[in-house]
Amino acid sequence: MMSTEPSSTLEQDSLTYTRHAMQIALLVKKRLSETGMSKSELALRLGKSAPEISKWLSGNQNFTLRTLSKIENALGVELVRTFTREELGLPNRPLNTYRPEMVVLTSDDDHGRPVSIAEAA
Repeated sequence: MMSTEPSSTLEQDSLTYTRHAMQIALLVKKRLSETGMSKSELALRLGKSAPEISKWLSGNQNFTLRTLSKIENALGVELVRTFTREELGLPNRPLNTYRPEMVVLTSDDDHGRPVSIAEAA
């Protein structure tokens, strides 16, 4: 019997990427439908071509954060989840008052992912 579980981290990464890309495409399509905006109008707002927008909606686009931000603003939809100070484990102060050197990421899992964030002393 053949296993359906990913055989490697690379395969798991590919599956995760595909899931995210498809979800973004579906959210964009849904929002276009809700607003009555055409792909051509979205393309015009973003300074892109209509065929490029169609490619994005195929669910196989590797978006940059800048592009995702532009899409969010054009469509009035959240595509990238942001975290609260509490979720980041930071004291109750505005996030824009932190400098990168003030935040320390610690990692305790097997994949080097950050598991906690603390303010540097």
